[in-house]
Amino acid sequence: MASRNRLIESLFCALFGLCGVSLLVLAIPDVGLRFAARLVPSELWNDRSQTLSCLLLIYALLFFAASLYLLQRTSKSPPLWSVLRREFIEKSRQLLSFLRRLPETFPRLLPVPLLLLMGLGAFVRFKFLNQPMRYDESYTYLEYINRAPQYLFLYSDPNNHVGHTLLVKLSTLIFGSSPIGLRLPAFLAGLCSIPVGFHVAKRMLSQNAGYLFAALIALFPYFILFDTNGRGYSLVVLLSLIQILLSLRSDQELPSPLLFAFVTACGLFVMPSYLFFAAGIVLWLIVVRIVINGPSLDLLKRFLVRYSVACLLMAFVLYSPVILVSDGISPIVANRFVESLSWGEFASRLPSHLAETVQKMSRGIPTVGLALFVLCFLIGTIASIRKRDWQAALFFPTVVLGGLVVLILKRAIPFDRTWIFLLPIFLLQVANGFVECLTMLRKSPERTIQLVQVVSFMLVLGMSFFLIRNDVITKFEDTGSYPEAEDLAKLLVEWDHSGESIGMSDPLLSVPVNYYLAQLGVESISVAEKTDAPMIYFLSREESPEEFDVGAYLLEQEFGQTSVYRQHRDR
Repeated sequence: MASRNRLIESLFCALFGLCGVSLLVLAIPDVGLRFAARLVPSELWNDRSQTLSCLLLIYALLFFAASLYLLQRTSKSPPLWSVLRREFIEKSRQLLSFLRRLPETFPRLLPVPLLLLMGLGAFVRFKFLNQPMRYDESYTYLEYINRAPQYLFLYSDPNNHVGHTLLVKLSTLIFGSSPIGLRLPAFLAGLCSIPVGFHVAKRMLSQNAGYLFAALIALFPYFILFDTNGRGYSLVVLLSLIQILLSLRSDQELPSPLLFAFVTACGLFVMPSYLFFAAGIVLWLIVVRIVINGPSLDLLKRFLVRYSVACLLMAFVLYSPVILVSDGISPIVANRFVESLSWGEFASRLPSHLAETVQKMSRGIPTVGLALFVLCFLIGTIASIRKRDWQAALFFPTVVLGGLVVLILKRAIPFDRTWIFLLPIFLLQVANGFVECLTMLRKSPERTIQLVQVVSFMLVLGMSFFLIRNDVITKFEDTGSYPEAEDLAKLLVEWDHSGESIGMSDPLLSVPVNYYLAQLGVESISVAEKTDAPMIYFLSREESPEEFDVGAYLLEQEFGQTSVYRQHRDR
């Protein structure tokens, strides 16, 4: 058996070397260009030949490195093929065992109270799933999804959350390009965050905290906003919760570096700013393991090296088509939205950015509720310190610190929603504090858990009623809110505007209007600044240009904040 495994390992060594040689030959610009054009005919290759050569060269070096690694293994080393085979068999057995026990464990994975919370969370999200399309998600559809397949990987600006965009493309192929079809991946990610959050809190704190934390995820307006928006932020929340769950091992050991790296790479593939969370959770792991287990530096070093290498390799593989289509790595890491600021400008803008982030994330929650959240957060933190539960006590500050370190190193002010991963971590301690208060009121554990379940259910039910009745989520202006866009598109279809140009005081309005025109099967419009042709002008009350001559136009209709003017035919 050993000789057979050695033979298989030798064959893989030769195969990796052959792949490296082949890719090295293809890295020659003319050779690789001809091969790529023959394999997938496209004009793209002519403009990307240098990038293609660089990628092929890097992959060739990676295959050579793998071949050399197998070659240098001595006869005393256990055969790598045997190790991988044994590991695969063990994991397969664990998976089969889990599937066999699934009917028995299902009530523990998804207990009835949690299913009720998920049902209410799904209901309130579904009510907002068909809200008017916003600017960012409309732009993503028009620029990346509703075009040739290669545009799915085009990172012309941070609007393309590539990992999420691929899921949206799949959703539109199955369910169509309606707002619901575009938002279904975000909706499902948000819904899955509820049970994952339950198990995070249950493992870190208690079952009572799990129910309350799941309720907070289900009802929080900021989560609902991005669970009903065709962007990748709900996927970031889900992946961050999964990564937290992976790190909460009962044996206090570090998580599997490969699995941990895979989740991180997936998060980075959704959006590069996932690095903020990745830095924070790695810092938390290091600090907690040193505090709990002592300075086991060798173990931490091995974990960090394996995790970092695996994460870099996986992220590189995932981003390879993005690098190729976008013609390099600069559009990803050095676009205009992430350009480094001077230290003075960065320091002056940072406080207002943090204050605006807190203000936007807390919208839709009554002032009394926010005060209660802060109080429960403090109670939960103090309780964790008194119990010497350093996992919970240090969680929020270390993740914040890790994110701030990345922010300071980059010196670029991100969008406020970039910090959405901090919200579940804050609410986790809020749930802890609330449960501590209930525990002091109810000494009986049975009565306490019943009270927590009732309170969780009533919180979600009451908040759902409040959000739906007041149409709170639709009124949020995040990512560009233009509720009148669909009516304006229908108006343009109804009118015969051939020979007339379109003007807009707010040019961004054209993007959601064009989305709805595409749904109606009508050609997109382009915005003209000045023209001799008769014009239809969309005038926003908040973006009224001084040069607009109202006397030359007739007011035709008004939709929300937008007035539609049509130029006199004799002008």
